[in-house]
Amino acid sequence: MMNPPTATAFAPSPWRALGGLWFLQSRMFLNARYWLRTLGLLALLGVLAAYTTDPSNFCDWLSGFYLQCLVPAAAFMLTAGAIRDDLQPGVGDYLFTRPIRRPVYLGLRYLTKTAALQIEFLLALGALTAIGVYKDAPAILPLLPSLLVAQALMLGVFGAFGLLAAILTRRYALLGLAYGALVEAGLGSVPTTLNQLSMTHQITQILAPSLADPRAGNALAFFVSRPAWAAFGVVAVATFGALALAAVVFSRQERSGGAPEN
Repeated sequence: MMNPPTATAFAPSPWRALGGLWFLQSRMFLNARYWLRTLGLLALLGVLAAYTTDPSNFCDWLSGFYLQCLVPAAAFMLTAGAIRDDLQPGVGDYLFTRPIRRPVYLGLRYLTKTAALQIEFLLALGALTAIGVYKDAPAILPLLPSLLVAQALMLGVFGAFGLLAAILTRRYALLGLAYGALVEAGLGSVPTTLNQLSMTHQITQILAPSLADPRAGNALAFFVSRPAWAAFGVVAVATFGALALAAVVFSRQERSGGAPEN
């Protein structure tokens, strides 16, 4: 008489979970509608850059409006939206019965979403750089490595803030607007030590050596600046702090029937 088959036990593997989450995230790059939407947005951004700037202030526009307004707002909203999608009834019920701890899942989800954003905004910065070269903007190419580093940091820290906001409330957009108005636009523009709370101010400090001498704007320009190193530390603490707080809150939330009613 044959014995009934026994289920094979698999130990939870963060690496498998990371691979699975990245597979789900990266499927959007195979979607024709995604590319049509992306190309449309890039065209709109290109028209805005081409017709609202001149060669002399193109780098200022790139390091100002694009890097300090558009990039952080998009990172916050897109990351928060992705997390809230995961918390919908049905999706959440499935995800959080998997054999992986919630804080681990949250960290892996942040990594996959941030990686996708890095790819998307790399395309955006590449398109804007091409426009700057076409417009003969001075020092656009020497400044590019520093802009890449600053953009990566912006996406990382504001993605972490978006994740935290999505864990705290469904009204993450209102929370983001309040934070942006009070901290980034408010305290960040005050000429006192309170502006150190602004992440856009901190990352501007990292860009400062390159902006002061754009033709020396290479990947090593900010390594000789103490304020830039201090800004790196503040941004890192803010990023990991937001992720840690989100993980603590998320691990204590009740998940009966989907997302909590916040």
